[in-house]
Amino acid sequence: MSTDLPYAADAEVSLSYDELEVLKLQYEKELTQAHVTVQTKFNYAWGLVKSPMREHQVEGVRLLQDLYRAEPTRRRECLYYLALGHYKMGNFDEARRFNGALNLGTAVQPVSSGV
Repeated sequence: MSTDLPYAADAEVSLSYDELEVLKLQYEKELTQAHVTVQTKFNYAWGLVKSPMREHQVEGVRLLQDLYRAEPTRRRECLYYLALGHYKMGNFDEARRFNGALNLGTAVQPVSSGV
């Protein structure tokens, strides 16, 4: 089965402060204009999940959960990074659940508990 998802090792490489700041500023700019594009939100969530800082990971997972619910065309990518984010935060049961859904191609309802 062909996949266009990144390798897991890529997740361990954090963005630099400046790179993450660019994504954050773009997200905040669109937020103030009351229209955040799917790509901007995904990019920022992706950068946050890759961060070594737990509070960034928590926010990234929250944004990915929003995207997963609202954007069916982005669910596969969201599942991957939701699994990764939960894994990095030590939420192994959640990580397994999202990874299983990714492998099976099934839908999952993200849990909105205090990640």
